[in-house]
Amino acid sequence: MRKYRWGSSRAHARSARPSCARSAPGAAAAKALAQAAGTWRASGLAAARRAAIDLLADLEDEILAVVFAEALLASIGDDDITPEESEALRRLFAVRLGAAAEVLAEHLTTLLASGDGSERRAAEQVLAALRDVGVDAVVRMLGDPASRPAACAALGAMRQSRAVPALLALLEEPDAATRVVAARALGDIRDPSAVEGLVNAAADPDVEVRDAAIDALNRLGSVVDVVGSAALVETLETRLQRRDAPRASRPGNGLARRPGSGAPDWRAVFQRLLGRDG
Repeated sequence: MRKYRWGSSRAHARSARPSCARSAPGAAAAKALAQAAGTWRASGLAAARRAAIDLLADLEDEILAVVFAEALLASIGDDDITPEESEALRRLFAVRLGAAAEVLAEHLTTLLASGDGSERRAAEQVLAALRDVGVDAVVRMLGDPASRPAACAALGAMRQSRAVPALLALLEEPDAATRVVAARALGDIRDPSAVEGLVNAAADPDVEVRDAAIDALNRLGSVVDVVGSAALVETLETRLQRRDAPRASRPGNGLARRPGSGAPDWRAVFQRLLGRDG
């Protein structure tokens, strides 16, 4: 991760605070403020950071948002981004985004692919703030099997419907682990267009894929209600009739079973899913 050499955060606060008092700082001063604010993580600097974010958000400048995000990423170390920092990112990136945000998104995919745990989590949060600008860069990561778990987690955090077709395609991959992470991401995004693919995945031969698909459909509960439980169950049972029943689930996965069968009782599963037991 790129390292910035700014000295102590308190020194930055002292040097940048005069900019906070201006109604419209110059471009160089605004960039200095954005970079400094990205390093002000100590509790004693919370008020200065809030004032800086207020001013920077009013300027509605994509470049300033990128500068803040890069400085934040360089300063977090092993820590996670705080809720206040996530909110600051959302505010600063709530502008028309273009080339600068796209370049940042490419940098973030590098962190997703090769960073440590805190770097990947931070990259996910920044990508979520970028909204749909980062989707294409992360979707390209799906072409590398080693990067798919991190990419799917990021796409789930971003919750952008544009990622759904690529994730649905992963549900057809031969690798069960890939199908699992794709189903989880679709559950996070909660887009209605994923329902049919998740219904198919709920009949997957692999128990972990089935469970991930059921969980995703559970998170899409309101959508499932709109589709209608009867239609959904009929669709699933029709598909099950076209193929052998899934192999017996591992003990303790919580799925209802048809008596004398290793296959889940899908009607009972979906009745439970929709809160209609009995």
